[in-house]
Amino acid sequence: MKWKKNHRRGYSCILLSIIMIGGITLFFERAGSSFGRTVSTSLLFKLADSYQAGTIYDRNKTVIGRGVEIGKMEWGLEADAMDACSNLIGTPIQTTFASSYTVLGMAAPNLYGYYQNRFTNWKDWLFPRKRIGDDVTLTIDCAMQEEIYKTIKNFSNACVTVINYKTGEILAMVSVPTFDIRDEEALQLDENGVIDASYNNSAYINKNLHATYMPGSTIKPILLAIALDAHPELKDFVYICEEGNHTFGNMTVDCFDGEFHGKMNLNDGIRLSCNGFAIAMSLEMSEEELEEGLKRWELDTAKQYENRFACDSSSFYGKGEHSQVNRILGSIGQGNCRVNIYELSSMYGAIFFNGIRKDPVLIQTENNTNSKETIVCTEETAKKLQKALISVVEEGTGASYCMKEEGIIVGGKTGTADVNLETGERTVWAVAGILEEDMPYVVTVCLADQGKEASGGTTAGPVMKEDLKKIVYKRKYLK
Repeated sequence: MKWKKNHRRGYSCILLSIIMIGGITLFFERAGSSFGRTVSTSLLFKLADSYQAGTIYDRNKTVIGRGVEIGKMEWGLEADAMDACSNLIGTPIQTTFASSYTVLGMAAPNLYGYYQNRFTNWKDWLFPRKRIGDDVTLTIDCAMQEEIYKTIKNFSNACVTVINYKTGEILAMVSVPTFDIRDEEALQLDENGVIDASYNNSAYINKNLHATYMPGSTIKPILLAIALDAHPELKDFVYICEEGNHTFGNMTVDCFDGEFHGKMNLNDGIRLSCNGFAIAMSLEMSEEELEEGLKRWELDTAKQYENRFACDSSSFYGKGEHSQVNRILGSIGQGNCRVNIYELSSMYGAIFFNGIRKDPVLIQTENNTNSKETIVCTEETAKKLQKALISVVEEGTGASYCMKEEGIIVGGKTGTADVNLETGERTVWAVAGILEEDMPYVVTVCLADQGKEASGGTTAGPVMKEDLKKIVYKRKYLK
């Protein structure tokens, strides 16, 4: 009898030890990772090897893709729609080290069951078997994504982002060229099984998040917002744009195509995108006031977002010295100044939302309006800039995408950045903010690798007009 009791105690101890070891292992795996941001890449790889991925939906519950077995996804959209979403969704997490620049990387903890309670079935915990991860619903509108893709798919290097500036939701994010997400065998990988990020003009990369570009004149409203907050009296600032009045320190900077605009106030300086006005007004600030404002707008600051969302940081000075030359060039979006497309959209969103900048939301929650927000400028400053940006579109450099005939109020800004003066390479921009209660959207068009004849108003502007018409008509007549 005694040996039977000892055997029972032995079995009990062994079982208790197994449970304790498993529990301790699970605890340390998840320690510090309750919100999914710091979960290790190696753990995600292990989960992906034992979990069938959940389903990815858009905001309208359209199936984008679903796991059909461990390590295999089935894609649910038609050709153009799937191409439009390809680098937003991304390649398998093993080929990107679970990069948070893609939906598959960002949502990996959800898709591969990281948040599931493994204690519900002790047999599954002790003897792991295939399980299905959680579903994910994106804020993306696949119909909008596809329509926008059609407007830029013939460009060699182009991006469009659409956000709701009152909630932070990302509604569309298209980056071309794209790749065939359905043909995993065709992926160009290096010897370590990682994607070739430069392949086909970065076709695997969502450049709205994972790239920065010279912004040209699109940076001016941000710099002028900083100046107005530092010195509210600058609302009455006047600059005379004429020959002989374009030298700042030891540097001469002309306006686009050598134009002279005459007497410029705040509204006209933004409407006509006068380089001299932007530089002269921004130089009214001290360097300390400028740097304080840049920090508030998160320029030259590495921003950490929640829910594994990641994007490249925008920069005013870049890696250059904080010299007057770099400050002057940065004031017109040239030199070392670089912006991320999503972040520029978010900055303009703050202007159109009266100074409130919302953090990004790409994966839906029960109440997306609860995304974190930051006050980056005063409401008074934002209102002044809104008025100026409306004039840009109604009678200035953004007239090519005016929507007055459609009964829609739009404010915006164009930009033309001379990336390489020798070759004439330019990056051109158009930004639009829709000032409608049911469409509080910012749309940003960025066309890189353009020639010397391109400009924001004449090249990016018509693309913006197409996108705005598709967005507005879909909203007004299809919903």
